[in-house]
Amino acid sequence: CIVVMNNKAIYILRNDYGINTDIAVIPHGIPSVSYSPSNEQKLKLGHGNKIILSSFGLMSKGKGYEYVVEGLQEVVKKFPNVLYIIMGQTHPTVMKEEGEKYRNFLESRIKELGLKNNVKFYNKYLDIKEIIKYLKASDIYICSNKDPNQITSGTLVYAMGCGRAVVSTPFLHA
Repeated sequence: CIVVMNNKAIYILRNDYGINTDIAVIPHGIPSVSYSPSNEQKLKLGHGNKIILSSFGLMSKGKGYEYVVEGLQEVVKKFPNVLYIIMGQTHPTVMKEEGEKYRNFLESRIKELGLKNNVKFYNKYLDIKEIIKYLKASDIYICSNKDPNQITSGTLVYAMGCGRAVVSTPFLHA
């Protein structure tokens, strides 16, 4: 049996790849997290007066963070207390092939746009407790993946499981 995370994956496996074996759906899991307003966790992180936007995952140019940064320039004009937190180390394969090229590009663009006080990187692999801590401090989670064929996102469902509003690029429909 093949296990997938949604019905669209079954359709693709059957119709695009001709797979006839049993396929079961087990939806993407999320940690069990009790809801709490973001203010409490913001204070613990020292960002009590900020509107926190966040994204997380292993960094690669497929994440589309550059589009968020570009759009942030207009948002900051109206909400100067916005802080966009980008969490996660560079994907190991990307690191091996390109090093920190994408992160360096983002940092350079942030500086050019005058957003150094509005964007913060946590360049490390986060364990589940750290991810939840930052998601609970977030007001809005941003999933800006560029792949139009993406079928699911663990980062997106984690944010939703923490009760956060989300803004996301489209995914394949089930």
